Amino acid sequence: MATRSQKSVIEELSLLAEALAKHFPNTPFIEESKTYSGPEVIAQVQAILGSAQAVSNARGTLADAIRDDRVMQANNAQFLRHLRSMLRGAYSGNSSTLAEFGLEPVKTRPPPTNDELLLRVAKSLATRKKRRTMGKRQKAAIKGNVTGVVITPVEGPARKK
Repeated sequence: MATRSQKSVIEELSLLAEALAKHFPNTPFIEESKTYSGPEVIAQVQAILGSAQAVSNARGTLADAIRDDRVMQANNAQFLRHLRSMLRGAYSGNSSTLAEFGLEPVKTRPPPTNDELLLRVAKSLATRKKRRTMGKRQKAAIKGNVTGVVITPVEGPARKK
């Protein structure tokens, strides 16, 4: 079953209230052995309509508040980031004070183990070998030896001046 939009509910209730006031202003209505006078029925429909309109207005206000909050958060994100960073720096040794600000201390990275260092060096050397990259000193150590090269001049057609 499809849900009805808030706008269509308000329109339907509004039309219902107007039509009841126009066509049945003083007609009693019976609903499950309970009798309602015409003005009571109209008042009940108008109360339901008022509730629906209040929800619609609240949704509009909520949407505006959400939009304003998103703009505020976006405009002040850098300020808050710097403020938190400053507080972490000022109270880095005191985690209970940081907790009062709702912050956690920055976790320090543990120093690498010997195995991790050896692995890094091995990966680096393998990458340099595969890419055939050399450092400045390695390039300077390479000297070319040119011998036995014969240069043959190529003569082309004479140019017209």
